Amino acid sequence: MKKPKNRTKSTAKKKELKRERKDDKKDPGLKKRRAARERYEEVAKKEKPGEGGRFKALEAAAKASGAKDPGAVAAAIGRKKYGAKKFAEMGAKGRSRAAKMRSAKRKYK
Repeated sequence: MKKPKNRTKSTAKKKELKRERKDDKKDPGLKKRRAARERYEEVAKKEKPGEGGRFKALEAAAKASGAKDPGAVAAAIGRKKYGAKKFAEMGAKGRSRAAKMRSAKRKYK
């Protein structure tokens, strides 16, 4: 008696790709939104919270999804995740860091 071949991974992957192609036909902007979301997930793994990279990537993903004000969407998500106080602290640190960088650039020009 022959053993059945284990095709669960490849079959599942094929079904997923087929579903994605079908979704792309229905909504042409879906591919762009998925790519933006994947970029955000990559950045989230590399960047630390409070550096600003995650916020920018999340803002880009919101913009790809068609948000009217992607910065506000990213801020609302950040406040929900970290709380208003911690999120405000991270923003203040980012602004002070950016101001230091700007003054350093002017100093050495």
